[in-house]
Amino acid sequence: LKPDALRGPYAGFLNRHGGKSVHHYRAVQAVAVARPGAETAAALTDAAKTLYPKNDRAARALLEHAAMNNTHPESRAFDAAVRARPQLWGALLHPGQSPIEHFARFFVSSLARSVTIYFPLYLLPAVLVHRKKLLGPRGKTLAWRAAGGVARSSAFLSAYCASAWLGPDLVQRVVGDMRWWTIVGGVPLAGLATFIEKPSRRQELGIYCASRAVEAGTLCLLDWGMIPRSVSGWRHDVSLFALAAAVIMHCYNAEREVFKSKYLNVLDLVFGNVGHTRQSISHVGSFKDLMTKKPVIGSPPRKVRKKRLNGSGENGEAPSRWYE
Repeated sequence: LKPDALRGPYAGFLNRHGGKSVHHYRAVQAVAVARPGAETAAALTDAAKTLYPKNDRAARALLEHAAMNNTHPESRAFDAAVRARPQLWGALLHPGQSPIEHFARFFVSSLARSVTIYFPLYLLPAVLVHRKKLLGPRGKTLAWRAAGGVARSSAFLSAYCASAWLGPDLVQRVVGDMRWWTIVGGVPLAGLATFIEKPSRRQELGIYCASRAVEAGTLCLLDWGMIPRSVSGWRHDVSLFALAAAVIMHCYNAEREVFKSKYLNVLDLVFGNVGHTRQSISHVGSFKDLMTKKPVIGSPPRKVRKKRLNGSGENGEAPSRWYE
């Protein structure tokens, strides 16, 4: 409904994995907010020219819908146009395909794109943090576990994007109309795809999407004039980052048990691997030691070496005693 509310790498991420162009988003927005009649006809005509200049069949279907909307409001053609509004979503985004067929085709095509995202995310931590275990007896098990994580996360992202296109289509066919609120109500159905991921990952995904939602909502409020433009120049992101970093480092220094093991391993690799019990974290002497030696938590107890002292005793015996 408002593609320019998302900016930077996240917008590029959605443009790639959403499988549609910005022109598709703008066409859907124009039709969803248009009233039945001339506004809808103009939006459909523009979409036919912009989206499908080389697909005569898809363009012709949109132009037929536009012609029905251009008729008199009391005519049968106009009534047919109103009844056909739930079909406009499919005519704009996946002409010639049913909703389920588009879901299946999109899911399969999205898997390849998703693997390119998650394969490095699982490979690099495994090599950096668990490099010794990968070469040990459990290396094969860890490798299969990482491969399973890539497959599960790729399936999640593909199902999420495919469901985001399917949800509004189903809602519109149930209510019998295509409006902005049917899109708002249908897209969240894609959240069901998070059940593919592990429970720990679901929490991470929720926090990440919430931060992006706050950013997009703030940009919308600025565009609508509900927030003064003077506030937009403030660097709230720097303050939030500083606060979050302070909390993380305090907990890492004093409350290590609140972190999960995989995050704790990464933090130890970055910040240091000695001095945690003294709340004085530091790296070991060299980068080579850091990459090759196992992290030591605190100082180990001093071992006392004991020796046996032999000496002369009564009746020619040689009594013994222990000393430190």
